[in-house]
Amino acid sequence: MGVQAPNRLAAAGAAAVLLAACGSISAPDRHQPLAPAAASASDPTHSAGPGPRILAGMAYHEASQTVVLFGGQGATDYLNDTWTWNGQRWLQQHPAVSPPPRYGAGMVYDAATKTVVLFGGTGWITSYLIGPLSDTWTWNGATWTQQHPTVTPPARNGFGMAYDVTSGEVVLFGGDGGTRVPTFLNDTWVWNGINWSQRQAVVSPAGRVEASLAYDAVSNQLVLFGGANGMTLGDTWIWAGQTWTKRFPSRSPGPRYSAGSAYSSVNGKVLVFGGYDANSVRLDETWAWNGNTWSQLLVSSRPERRVLASLSADGAGGVVLFGGSGERPKTVSNLLDDSWSWDGRSWRLAK
Repeated sequence: MGVQAPNRLAAAGAAAVLLAACGSISAPDRHQPLAPAAASASDPTHSAGPGPRILAGMAYHEASQTVVLFGGQGATDYLNDTWTWNGQRWLQQHPAVSPPPRYGAGMVYDAATKTVVLFGGTGWITSYLIGPLSDTWTWNGATWTQQHPTVTPPARNGFGMAYDVTSGEVVLFGGDGGTRVPTFLNDTWVWNGINWSQRQAVVSPAGRVEASLAYDAVSNQLVLFGGANGMTLGDTWIWAGQTWTKRFPSRSPGPRYSAGSAYSSVNGKVLVFGGYDANSVRLDETWAWNGNTWSQLLVSSRPERRVLASLSADGAGGVVLFGGSGERPKTVSNLLDDSWSWDGRSWRLAK
């Protein structure tokens, strides 16, 4: 389900638009929608899959053993549809209640509550103003429920979010909190299933948007890479529960932002795919973090160059990738709707 938009482009305060405003980097155009639409309730339905989009939220819901995808930016609208992937096909879900349309929301599985947590993104602040959001929702495998914490991070988009298995908390870092002027954030927040609280880290990465953040189950740490804040970044940071530590690996990917990231348990490594390089060129590289350094995985079969795709663990030890913005013209914004699976050695087109 989406919110119909006029066929004109607008700088709506989204992460990539804000990046373009920095002067040194650019991103796909976004479209300004008109007004939210309500979701309808019915049984799940099978179709070819989600439509083309960028910046959809996606996470593996361990309790139901499905990958859940929500929202994103379509060619002419913001979306609030919910889809699940069982490893073979997509099913559209029709929950009675859904978060309002948005793109760029953070979504991760909270093992402590057995729910997928959704936070923020970009959508309607009022009936006439678009900007960053600060609402928190959870998905239990069947429906969405809005949470009402007494404390919440400031509204933002373009942030990183991952689940810290060691602490049993969802960790959120950075992003952009500006509505019309970029405000690059470097704060760290955690969700304990009931409330958000800010971690006052002694050392933190510089404020940034569109960085890659994922949990490394081998080292039991979160790894953050790259992003942008007027410059395209290529630094690596580790979160071990209380503070950030900058790492200096012997080898690293080139600076990039808007890449996708997820943990591949079959490899025992965090994967990073795609993104923009410092010259705003889309990438099709696959890199892996082993807890100490990065290595590029040279594979013959891989998704085409893209940015702003959605990545998630798939429950079978690999990773699933959906959509993004590619180079070949398919729609007004080169939006993609393909699904790829990573099996530990190569990418395979799943749809």
